[in-house]
Amino acid sequence: MRERLEADRPITAQADTRATPSTPGKARAFAALQRLAGNAAVNRLVAQPVLVIEDQGKRLDNEAEAAKFLEAAFTEQYGEPPAGAQQTRLREMATAANDPEVVDPIPTLAAAVDYIGKGVAINAPRGSYNPERSPVRGAPSEWGYGMAGRQPSPIEAPQSPQYDFPTAAHPPAKVDVPGMLFGQQKAITKKRAEHAGEEVGKNLFRYRVEARLRVTPMELTKAAAGPDYYQSSGPSKSASAGADSDVHQSKFDQLIPGGKRERKEASMRKELQTIHDRYKDHKTLKDMSIYSRDRGDDYFEAASSNAISTMFVHSEVQAAADAHDGTAKSLVAGLIAAIELQAKAEQGVPGKPIRVVVETVTMAGFSAPNTVCGNACKGALVHIAEMLDAEFTDARAVAKAALKPSFIFLRGTAGLSFSAHIQGEKDFQGKGKGAASAPPGGVGTEAANRQVFEYEPGPTKKKK
Repeated sequence: MRERLEADRPITAQADTRATPSTPGKARAFAALQRLAGNAAVNRLVAQPVLVIEDQGKRLDNEAEAAKFLEAAFTEQYGEPPAGAQQTRLREMATAANDPEVVDPIPTLAAAVDYIGKGVAINAPRGSYNPERSPVRGAPSEWGYGMAGRQPSPIEAPQSPQYDFPTAAHPPAKVDVPGMLFGQQKAITKKRAEHAGEEVGKNLFRYRVEARLRVTPMELTKAAAGPDYYQSSGPSKSASAGADSDVHQSKFDQLIPGGKRERKEASMRKELQTIHDRYKDHKTLKDMSIYSRDRGDDYFEAASSNAISTMFVHSEVQAAADAHDGTAKSLVAGLIAAIELQAKAEQGVPGKPIRVVVETVTMAGFSAPNTVCGNACKGALVHIAEMLDAEFTDARAVAKAALKPSFIFLRGTAGLSFSAHIQGEKDFQGKGKGAASAPPGGVGTEAANRQVFEYEPGPTKKKK
């Protein structure tokens, strides 16, 4: 099935009860314009004929016309109209004429007839008038939290089509989740060693956000008739870019680089109130212990430290408070900067057209030594993921516009997913509270959009 294209309309996360970080100035206005106008006010889409029979100089922009033309060519060669599977393949090819963005260049009429008649693959790379346009994705889902029921393993994210006739997708993006988790565990171990002899929180937490990329060289194809279009000119390369948070502890004081500490009590109290107010109707988070009794409005901002410290002043809550205070924005800014550097390095010669497709975005967080509790921490992790998701959507829209004049076309894949993956070293009370139960046999290996997976505790394995 062919996917439609959009002007990269961002999918925003659920509105926060606290003001979320936002892109300042002109960049913020540009992102808002894209959300509201679907990019039309920035780069208007002009529908063009899109089924191309190159040796005939034929460009078809109407399904009925395309079906009539192809059926006549088929009947002339075969002596009778197509039937059964042949008719199905003819309709598939004719339907391509409806898409105002994807160009399907068929080298010869004979190749089109061979595909309709015998299913002979054409394998001509898809073309595009606007290679920075992302496929339309469905309405955003609510972020969920579920127990994986197994140890972490690499995941695969399905990708958008590379060829039509027949449809063949790009290879799935592979994400080394165990390797990402190992990196976070290693950083936590190093942080404890740096603060040896000092009073450090019983539990520490750190996370990474990483994007997997597909980089493809492009060329402008001179059309025999109608407008020119971009097409891949060589094999795609896989790449990645990422950014790491600081290590967070189960205290009001945050450990920051340079051996210093920063008091985060006010922010953590606000974060706890946000979690309390935000997820009370969530399908699983509503079962967290933060809702075990009616705490009323502003409880967490007014309660004594002793009343909330044991149950709620945890490392994941500190991480969420810090993310809201600006770390979500700065991590995403670092991630986007890394994507831009990667793109320019792959481009080599300035002005050479390339397309950079974001295949998947992954957050990986490690909690040491304990697994994530069911008091408020699962809500904190969902909130971090929501903030990163929203920031990345807006920042990618701005980067897309900034890179296009350099002929770097940044877009998301059809099934772009953002998922989070969490693990601890040993079981802690309330591990599954507030999360969906693991299905029999555990979850699969495909990336699921807007889902936090918590794995069974245990030692992570070093990336091979």
